[in-house]
Amino acid sequence: KVLLVSIRSSSSFSQGGVAAVARRRNNRLQRKITMIIATDFFCWIPFILTSFLHTIHVIDASPSYGLFSIVILPINSVINPILYDEYLVKIFRTRAKRISLLKRSEARR
Repeated sequence: KVLLVSIRSSSSFSQGGVAAVARRRNNRLQRKITMIIATDFFCWIPFILTSFLHTIHVIDASPSYGLFSIVILPINSVINPILYDEYLVKIFRTRAKRISLLKRSEARR
């Protein structure tokens, strides 16, 4: 079974402009939380599944633990500060937009 997480918000402001700003802020926060949950899930689920299969003697995961501890789990530690820090997210978005614009302009040539 898969556990699905849904984050919803509602805002009831009398002024339309304030509600729109609050809605955009809530949407940004929801995207950030979703990204944090997704990266944690994708970094940890292989380790959890491998450990479980090792525990019930389906596979011998002893050689895999080094790979997880040296490569996969530190990736999560590197990604989380980037997701949490708004400044780094803005830099990433700006550079991603530049790259996509460059690719579009090259494709048109």
